[in-house]
Amino acid sequence: TNWTAAETSDAELELERDKDGRPRLCYRPEGWKSWSWRPEGSSAPPGGPFECSYIVAGPEAGQPVVLVHGFGASSYHWRYQIPVLAEQGFRVYALCLLGFGWSPRVIIRYSAEVWASQVNAFIREVVGGPVVLAGNSIGAFNSLVAAATEPKFCKGLVLLNAAGRFEERQSGVEPAKKTVGDTVAEAAETSQGPLQWLLGTIARAIATFAFVNTKLRIKQILEQVYVNNSQVDDELEASIRAPADHPLALDTFGEVIQAGRRTDITVFEALDRLPTSLPILLLWGMSDPWMRPARAEAIIAECSQRGLNCTFRP
Repeated sequence: TNWTAAETSDAELELERDKDGRPRLCYRPEGWKSWSWRPEGSSAPPGGPFECSYIVAGPEAGQPVVLVHGFGASSYHWRYQIPVLAEQGFRVYALCLLGFGWSPRVIIRYSAEVWASQVNAFIREVVGGPVVLAGNSIGAFNSLVAAATEPKFCKGLVLLNAAGRFEERQSGVEPAKKTVGDTVAEAAETSQGPLQWLLGTIARAIATFAFVNTKLRIKQILEQVYVNNSQVDDELEASIRAPADHPLALDTFGEVIQAGRRTDITVFEALDRLPTSLPILLLWGMSDPWMRPARAEAIIAECSQRGLNCTFRP
């Protein structure tokens, strides 16, 4: 059953209820709103403007909340949270990061710093003031880096199963080990002549294999990360498959998967830069097969040592 648009104060949104009666956003193949991002600053990518997609719902006078999705996802992955938060009076924004969802496929050197600069530009240009910033997986790390870079835009930070680079500063967490693909791609960037061509060809072959393998297993992967498999439906799968069908999807994927090694800042370094007055809510799904609870424990320990105001909810 469709809701009326008035329930979210946004005429462009269509809502429905799932088989359990829970409200959620209707899937829209063409996407929703767009914002023209003209990157500026040392961390900004070259080129632009980029027409980045986003969703907005809720009363205009409500406290703004910006939601940032995880790897391979999009603004649509917040389909259940958007109407609930909007109904509670929040002005909710969900942004598609560059290279994901309905935002452009751009062949650039991706990193957390690039995405953080996009998030902060979005807050500055679209929202127009400080927000509660909430992210999942790499979206949580990008949100953390955004808050650490320009804390004036963030009045509260919510991290859901945060990804990102860790140092050996807390027990139980080790730095990520380089993959074969990382090593080859890094060598290709520093080599010259025929060797550079050869290594670049190998790196592209590795990325192609990973891309095709992932694309063939979209539903299977979703069922791994969604404990409640009933949420893995045709619309959710389509929201991932459609961007993967873009002509530049493979080349973009090859750059996106290098973002980890191209990111300079670590999770702990970003936490070090946060003001101690900033409230942090750490939410953690303990059954996540990739972002294990040891990461949450390391973040809690670091926040405690730094005197940060962190609340943990497993």
